[in-house]
Amino acid sequence: MTITARYASRCATCQGQVLPGAQIEWSKGAPVRHATCPTDATPATTEARPSLYTPRHVSHMGRQICRGCGGPTSAPGAYCGEC
Repeated sequence: MTITARYASRCATCQGQVLPGAQIEWSKGAPVRHATCPTDATPATTEARPSLYTPRHVSHMGRQICRGCGGPTSAPGAYCGEC
């Protein structure tokens, strides 16, 4: 089914950008594809994206917390005696 894209994504056929407003082929459970892939499609980049992972050994108000349970520990990035 051909629809108008509401969100930005990548085309499964050409790996080009799909921008909101573009005509796409859509089917539930299938990857999005351009209705007609452009000849100058912007390829997917391979640069690293920032990590969404937040380490659990962050200092909170001067306290170091355990990577395992979040409890207090004496060294940055360490585990407490119970973990």
